[in-house]
Amino acid sequence: KNRQKQRLRTLSKKYKKLINKIKAYLKNEINRVINRIIKNNRPKEIIVERLNFSSPKLSKKLNRIINNFGKKIIEEKFKSIEEKFGIIVTQVNPAYTSQECHKCGYVDKKNRKSQAKFICGFCGKKQNADINSSKNILARSSSPLKDIFAKKAFILDKTVKNFIERHLVILLYIFRDKDLGKSSDYTLSKIKYKNNLCYNSLANTLTSNPYLTNYLNGNFLETLKVSR
Repeated sequence: KNRQKQRLRTLSKKYKKLINKIKAYLKNEINRVINRIIKNNRPKEIIVERLNFSSPKLSKKLNRIINNFGKKIIEEKFKSIEEKFGIIVTQVNPAYTSQECHKCGYVDKKNRKSQAKFICGFCGKKQNADINSSKNILARSSSPLKDIFAKKAFILDKTVKNFIERHLVILLYIFRDKDLGKSSDYTLSKIKYKNNLCYNSLANTLTSNPYLTNYLNGNFLETLKVSR
């Protein structure tokens, strides 16, 4: 029993030492990055996604520790720079910003080809994935979707509906009425796509996207058409 207690005390000391080391590292890195941003850019406002410090490469326990410490440290830092420099810090809900094209608003898991590569399946826009996400975060800062406590399902629903309403003309042309593009009210020639994607290929891309399954039916598109 004495040996067991001694072993537990030893493990406890090692555990505390590891925790303190992790906490010190996080604090140092967070302060270093934010201080550099302030020094180089002198911003009036910093817009960030609601941060998650977890990693699939770490255990659940370690992720929980890092996440708790990381959030606390960064919140303290944000509060500090607001008080010291008067910099406004706006946190934004990041849901689907890595999958949404900042140019046309199309959201699809397949848009993000890799960690660094983003190619939109709708408009063909190619860009660094992190830059695309950053532009979405910036745009969302002035949108109702910025609410950090909003559910992912709500964010997805609004994002998809915004995309459909924005591109209703071409969606109606593809899925409802081929003659629509010839009418004076809906002139498809005004819609320019950089890569000139053919309509059949575009239709296949859209119908294979599970995010759009419940939206690309006749009744939904017809309702949008009437409401315009």
